Amino acid sequence: MIDKHQNQNTNNLLVNTTNSIFIEDNELLSTIDFNDKRRLARLFALIYLYNYFFLIKYKYQLNQNPSRIKIFELNSVKQILQVKKINKKIYVKVIEAVMNHFEECDKIISLFATARPIEEINLIDLCILRMALAEGFIEKLTPQKVVINEAIELAKMFSGHKNASFVNAILSQAIKNNI
Repeated sequence: MIDKHQNQNTNNLLVNTTNSIFIEDNELLSTIDFNDKRRLARLFALIYLYNYFFLIKYKYQLNQNPSRIKIFELNSVKQILQVKKINKKIYVKVIEAVMNHFEECDKIISLFATARPIEEINLIDLCILRMALAEGFIEKLTPQKVVINEAIELAKMFSGHKNASFVNAILSQAIKNNI
């Protein structure tokens, strides 16, 4: 079950209605730099947050068969992707920042995405925007230009170039408006 507003690239990220996670696109896997521990941390944070917000969005279905849906913890994702090291500090800080500030992030997104209500933004793009805003604009854990570049790369990887432009536009407006 995938959000109807998500595009095909998002389907390559993961399917979380069973007890397994996978990235089914080998070409996509080849684009991931497994030596960049910071980018891997953000990638794993994205996977975690996508699962978390997916569960919230479809929580009504948990009553039907809760054993089929779970959130994937860092070690299980690392094991599946055979990754030995990531920057765990960034992983934890990004997730905590999003969890603590996602409502504030959504207000910022809504402010600049006037043509698209937040409910219509696909979930992967919404998670990427929340991560960038929480990490670079609200908590100021990382310079804004760095988080924008990371967000654009994640969006290109999992959502396509058109949606990466959308992510860039929202984050550029946040910079211009001193958010």
